[in-house]
Amino acid sequence: MSDGLTPDQLAAIEERAAAAPEGPWRTFPNPMRSDGVFVAQDRPIEPYPGNPRDLDGNPHLPAVPKGWCLGSQVEHAAGAFIAASRTDVPLLCAELRAAQERTLRLESVLRSVEWIWSPAGTFRFCPSCGDEQSGGHRGNCLLAAALRTPDQPEREQP
Repeated sequence: MSDGLTPDQLAAIEERAAAAPEGPWRTFPNPMRSDGVFVAQDRPIEPYPGNPRDLDGNPHLPAVPKGWCLGSQVEHAAGAFIAASRTDVPLLCAELRAAQERTLRLESVLRSVEWIWSPAGTFRFCPSCGDEQSGGHRGNCLLAAALRTPDQPEREQP
């Protein structure tokens, strides 16, 4: 089981995504074989000297811009994944950061109500499981489960 993504790991993923050439990327069929594709940036074709496929009009030889194609053929599913990753990864990173921020806010609210004072003000108890603070939460306490981090084991049911 994973310990989760560290802030440094997420930052490294975002740096790699930002350093990659802009998208969108797409797959181009391999004119010689039907079992694979090439992945390249989807942009207008620009002719360059020595490219025998420059604007030759042959629909079976797609002109892939120089320098924007992966060096080897990949399977169709892998090509689709790679092409979409250039735009998917930044979106996923942004969603993850937003979810992390929301989780911190929600955790703060939950911690503020984790233990409340009894009506007489003599002890604190959990509003979810009803146990006193001195004894901790019951094993099936929903509030305790919501606040538990992945590295904390579940408590046994009393």
